[in-house]
Amino acid sequence: MHQIFPNTKVAKTLPARIVDLYVQGMQSMGIGKTLWKIIGLKLFIIFFIFKLFFFPDMLDRFFDTDAQKAEHVCQVLTSTDQSVAGNHQQHHLPGLRR
Repeated sequence: MHQIFPNTKVAKTLPARIVDLYVQGMQSMGIGKTLWKIIGLKLFIIFFIFKLFFFPDMLDRFFDTDAQKAEHVCQVLTSTDQSVAGNHQQHHLPGLRR
């Protein structure tokens, strides 16, 4: 009979057996490795490239210090007024650069 995990020892801890499961699974993959590389590349593009070009740091543009940024974020998150939460650029907060 063919052993699925020939190097597995009974004395291994649960985390070691879990790691072995994934390592041996990845080693025996054919097209799966290519698919995981494509998934990794897509995640890199989504989280790093898009962040750099499409999601600028708006707080750095309008506030000088971390305290001013924190105060503004706290005000926007705790405000029940929809105009405060929806349009932060029209508020005259201390330290707001225009």
